This record gives sequence, structure tokens and C-alpha cells, in this order.
Amino acid sequence: MRLRLSTIGFLPLLVFLIGCRVNSGDIETWKGTVKGPAKIVAVALAKKYDMDLRVEAALALVEMDRQDVDGVAELESVLRALDEEDRAMISDGVAQGLEKILSGETASSAKQGDTEGPALLEVRAKDASYMLFSQAAAATRERLSKAIVSWFARDFNGRNLAGNYSAEQVIQKLGSAAAHQLIAALDPRMPQVALVKLAGLIGQTGDDKTKAEAATRLVEIEKEMEGPKFVAWLEQRIQEQAKESKQDVKPEALKRAALLHQENFINTGAIPAMGQLADQKIIADRLLKIAATPSNDEDMVERRWRALAALEGKATTAHVDTLLALALNASNPSKVRDYAFDRLGDVRSKNA
Repeated sequence: MRLRLSTIGFLPLLVFLIGCRVNSGDIETWKGTVKGPAKIVAVALAKKYDMDLRVEAALALVEMDRQDVDGVAELESVLRALDEEDRAMISDGVAQGLEKILSGETASSAKQGDTEGPALLEVRAKDASYMLFSQAAAATRERLSKAIVSWFARDFNGRNLAGNYSAEQVIQKLGSAAAHQLIAALDPRMPQVALVKLAGLIGQTGDDKTKAEAATRLVEIEKEMEGPKFVAWLEQRIQEQAKESKQDVKPEALKRAALLHQENFINTGAIPAMGQLADQKIIADRLLKIAATPSNDEDMVERRWRALAALEGKATTAHVDTLLALALNASNPSKVRDYAFDRLGDVRSKNA
């Protein structure tokens, strides 16, 4: 059970500490003692101490690796109890410390058990930065936004749901500027579900410029997935996994497995991600081009109908001729024709 201590209960300690000399060593020791958190809060609140020490105390609340006290919640209580001037200075100082933690510049605390998730200290720093964002000055908010989004972007799949606030909650609060930062995180080699989620966040939060840039990047990613370099990367990845499990993979089996994974990356990653921004012309045109590929190969047929499925609700009158050609061509697979008719239904064009 994690306790949230009341700052009111710290007043006796505050009075006691005013008569004592406190230094950085004391704060470091208190991080691990029973009454330490209360003493740290008292230092952060006391005007007697230098601002640098008070900032150090406030940041220490986040740095504490404890199960009995919610350090981020305590930091929030401290900031609320301060006057406006002190709150601004301590918020700015704490923000600088949080930036260093999120960038990986400081020693991180223990990992989350035996998992490969992010360091617990970094997760707390992300939650603290999110909390601090509402209370900080404009310049500090901008720095915090960049630090938080950069932290998510380095391993979106592993960090998306870490801590008290998901990436979706954070990006929606931080706004379009944060969504624009996510474009740099779009990568053909990331897990398919993460690529789709990132594209969705950009589509929900980004401004017109951000959406246009993300759309261009997604088309590049889909084309890259179709290329030989991507297949070679998949082969290398499969070989490494086989080596770890002490399995011998023959060249022909390796190639088949790589091509299968390639289709999965395109069909469950790139194309659904493009669907998140299918109102962008460059993506709509690319999806229609895929759908119109003259091939009845089983893998290609699936790619064709998935491209049409990704265009759901985004087809326009400009697409009617292409969709009619797909729907009315008896040589096309039935599933491709069915989805083409569905997209024509979305347009509701009398001309069609």
C-alpha cells in the first residue's frame, strides 16, 4: 500500500528542521528512512533553506524508490502548498532534473521486476513531468513536453502504457507540438501495433502540417517494407532468434519466413497505420494504387483488400472512377470487389 502523506502533518517537522543544518547528504539518507519522506517535504517547503537545496528535496521525492509513499503525489502536494514565486522556481529546477532522468543521463533505479520495461525512476519522472506540465511556466512546459515525448519515442511499444499516464493521455494534453515530435518515432522496424498506435495519436492530435508530414512518412515506410533491404533485415532477425533457441534454419525456410513476416508487417502495421491518416491525399492515393495492383496472388490479394479496408470512411468523389473500375472488373478477386463496393457506398455518389 502506498501512502500519500499530508503536508499539514509535516508542520512539526518543519519547525524542528528550521533549527537544524540540512545538506544534500541528509536528503539522500532520508530517501530510505521511515520518516525520511516527511523530512524531505519539510525541507522543500521551508523558506529558510537555499533554493537549490529545496529543489533537490523536491526532486528527491521522485527519485525515492519506495512502495510505501507515492513520491509524485507528494511533489504535487508540495507545489500546491507553495506561494506563486517559490512554486515557479522549484518547478523550473525540478523540471531540469526530470529532463536529465528522462534523457537517461542519470543512474536509473531498478527495472520493473524481471521485465524489459523502462526503469522505474524514468517512469516516475515521466509521471512527475506530466503532473508538473500544468503548473510550470511556458518555457518550462515546452522543455517538459520535448523530454516526455522523446522518452516515449525511444521505445513507444515498451513505454506506451508505463506509469499512471499512457502515451495517449499525455499526447492529448501536450497538444499538436508533441504530436509532431512523434513523426520521428515512426519506423518500419517497430512492432506493428505500435506503428498503428503512433499514427492514430498523430491523426487525433496533430495539426494539418503534422498530419501531412506523418502521411508522407507512412507512405515511405510502407514502400520501404516492400523492399529487399527490409526482407534482409527480417532474415537477420529470424537467424538471430533461431541461434538463441539453438535451431538450424535452412536458407529456403529462412526466405519463406522472412516473406511471411514482411506481409504481416505491411498488412497489420503499415496499411492500418496509413488508415489512421487516410484523409491525406498521399495516403489515399497510395492505398488505391495498392488495391489496383493487377495480381491475384494470395498474399497480394490480402494486401489489396486491406488497403481498401484502410480507406473506410475516407473515400471521396475523386476516388469514384478507380473504385468503380475495381468493383466492376470481374477478373478481380471477390474480396477486392466487395471492399471496393463498400468504399463506393461510403462516398454515396449519385454519379457512381
